[in-house]
Amino acid sequence: MTSTSIRARLACVLVCLFTLPGAALAQTDYPNKPVRIIVPFTPGGGNDVLARIIGAKLTERWSQPVIVENKPGAGGNIGVEFAARAAPDGYTWVIGANQLAMVPWLYPKLPFDVVKDLQPLSLVATTPMVVAVHTGLPIRTVKELIDYTRANSGKLAYGTPGNGSPHHLATEMFLGSTGLTMIHVPYKGAAPIWAALISGEIGVHFGALNSASALAQAGKIRLIAAGTAKRIASMPDLPTVAESGVPDYEAVIWYALFASGGTPEDIANRIHAEIVRVLEQPDVRNRLNGQGFEVGTLPPQALGALLRRDLERWGKVIRTANIKIQ
Repeated sequence: MTSTSIRARLACVLVCLFTLPGAALAQTDYPNKPVRIIVPFTPGGGNDVLARIIGAKLTERWSQPVIVENKPGAGGNIGVEFAARAAPDGYTWVIGANQLAMVPWLYPKLPFDVVKDLQPLSLVATTPMVVAVHTGLPIRTVKELIDYTRANSGKLAYGTPGNGSPHHLATEMFLGSTGLTMIHVPYKGAAPIWAALISGEIGVHFGALNSASALAQAGKIRLIAAGTAKRIASMPDLPTVAESGVPDYEAVIWYALFASGGTPEDIANRIHAEIVRVLEQPDVRNRLNGQGFEVGTLPPQALGALLRRDLERWGKVIRTANIKIQ
């Protein structure tokens, strides 16, 4: 071997030594600058509450600020697109919900691909959906809801926070499974829906447990079923929709963190591990449980599988009900 070829090989080795360890160090040293969590909705909602609790705890653990930024608009699509277009370095996240599995079917010209442009980080929590009815109606079970709706076809109204919302699709899944017809009344936000249900302006709402539980305890609304696959641990006497005669029905709202597509897997796995540690803290778990969340985590690969499964499930509901965003 000539001295020239030896020097060439040494140069190559030196390049590797000075580049690869540097890249590895950048990843093992994560995070070495502030992290942003994008909330694609206005402050105060479930996404925002979770982001701020998790962000504050991670700031304590990392000694790096984890900053929550609200970027609402276009049904959450503006904030999601911002995160999807960020550098794939793990420093910009978005806290999405299962609505991510719905928007591709509702917005034909969506400026991002929820599978290709987002790197799953971790599932963080779920909120059970429940079927609530006006207390003046003779409805205490899912069977009675079905019978009453059939006897009053096209007259019973249900409320949602808007066309294409998880609440809307949860109701349409129920209607499609039972062959029933109701009148859809969209409202601007959750508060007007509950007020309408209490007054009798609408008769039914498929809503989130964290909003419904206090009203039900006060006797202002009546809960007749849970949308979960199994009974809710805190409400063991409340049957599920599935066990009440609508097989395979399941509707929950899940919340999860994503980074931009292309974020290295080792960083994604590290973030997931840190989130698990945060959510295992008793004060965090108690606080979230008190607000109607059920803490639960999934690692990146399993979260990706959940997203793909829900894309198929909700896509079928949207196509069957011919739901469109105007």
